[in-house]
Amino acid sequence: MSYSYSLSTSRGKVRLLIRDTTDEVVPIKGEHYVFSDAEVDAFLELNSEDVWAAAADGCNALAADEILGALRLKLSGFEIDRTKVPEYWNKLAEKYEKKAKEGAVVEFIDSFAYEISEFGEDDSEYMGDPV
Repeated sequence: MSYSYSLSTSRGKVRLLIRDTTDEVVPIKGEHYVFSDAEVDAFLELNSEDVWAAAADGCNALAADEILGALRLKLSGFEIDRTKVPEYWNKLAEKYEKKAKEGAVVEFIDSFAYEISEFGEDDSEYMGDPV
């Protein structure tokens, strides 16, 4: 599994949004990066290269992974609660999905030449500009 992180690439921007920004061992987790380059590229490919939508898929994947370790442990006044972690990633995914939809190109008709043929067919010419 390869890892690269550069903010000049879409892959790097997705990594930034999902906080997958280091290939160094994280002392607390004892882990390196979460996703390989190929996995981040797959998120981008599945979402037509949309960074926000790809990051949302990454967050959803992280939520699914965190569900496996979601536990609540309480011992003599000491409590560890990891049941909210998947919820955090899902909420972040929702925000990124909203950003992806806000940036979508929408077509509208700004002018047209109305014309109906002698057979009742619409031969009008519609012209629109992306918003």
